[in-house]
Amino acid sequence: DELCDFPAFDERSFGDWEGSRWDDLTVSIPEFDAKWIDNSFSPPNGESRFALFDRVRSALKQTVLEHAASDEILIVGHGGSGHAILCSLLNYPIEARSTLPELDNGSLTIVEQRSKEWHLVGQLPAEVPR
Repeated sequence: DELCDFPAFDERSFGDWEGSRWDDLTVSIPEFDAKWIDNSFSPPNGESRFALFDRVRSALKQTVLEHAASDEILIVGHGGSGHAILCSLLNYPIEARSTLPELDNGSLTIVEQRSKEWHLVGQLPAEVPR
């Protein structure tokens, strides 16, 4: 049992947009929606979705893919990095990220390796105390 911190699994860097409200960005940036869905677009001083996926893929090679199929590994991440992890393990292209389950804060997504292939086996919603 070992705890490791891998910054490569951090969320996408939004650069100068960090801390901005979505509504403010859509009003202040021309063609924001088109830029947002473009995987090659980088916010000023940030990273593109392609760069995020490359970073995560590299980290998976250094971590998950070096373990035995029977090892249990927990990765705590964010929505963007979580989709990059799932696409990488499931061999989905980046364009297929929208077909994956939504990754809500605090949710748990379970993947399992069987016969050298990864499978999405379940997702548990976050338990939000009321």
